[in-house]
Amino acid sequence: MQAAAEMKSRGVDVYTVNEEGELVKFLDACASGVFTDFPQRLNQIIDHRTEQSGTVSSGSTFEGR
Repeated sequence: MQAAAEMKSRGVDVYTVNEEGELVKFLDACASGVFTDFPQRLNQIIDHRTEQSGTVSSGSTFEGR
């Protein structure tokens, strides 16, 4: 996943991601930050991933939720 490695190394933030599928895609791609109009939706995805694996995604960390 070269795109994920580039996104992680460059510290890419993505803006106004509202669809669940898009949120998942950017988390999988290791976006440094995700801006959304539906933070509760993002929190649910992150909480589910944390319950499943103990981590948010490969290398992503989301603090201050």
